[in-house]
Amino acid sequence: MSAVPPPRLPFSFPDRFPFRAPPSFKGQVALALAVVYLVWGSTYLGIHLALESFPPLMLGGLRNLFVGIGLFVIAVHRKAQWPSAPEVRNAAIVGTLLEGLSRGMMAWGIRTVGTGTAAVMVATVLLSPPFSRRCPGAALRGASGSRWR
Repeated sequence: MSAVPPPRLPFSFPDRFPFRAPPSFKGQVALALAVVYLVWGSTYLGIHLALESFPPLMLGGLRNLFVGIGLFVIAVHRKAQWPSAPEVRNAAIVGTLLEGLSRGMMAWGIRTVGTGTAAVMVATVLLSPPFSRRCPGAALRGASGSRWR
């Protein structure tokens, strides 16, 4: 009995793809993605449940306080270099704006919007940079004075 070749398709595949899939490390990549999905998804559920006991901005502040204490303990354990005064000042400004405007307003909004809607709204923030580049005056100057486009 002779082997019949498979029928030809109207398109062809290259002999080698130009990319190679990364190794799975015996499921570690899938496990890492599952952890990210569960932790990120449970964050909004946790905020929703905690809003029954805490005001929104206090909830965010406590969350950042506990995370900061944990990161401080890790940094001390690893004997990391202490930040300079300007670095502490800049981190305090960014942290205050991040908590007050971003996470604080999200926690405030979760009081009236479902957690799934809030998660989708936060995820769509990643879509804003391509659109903000189209705005007039959106070009930024780099540290060397050159314009970023």
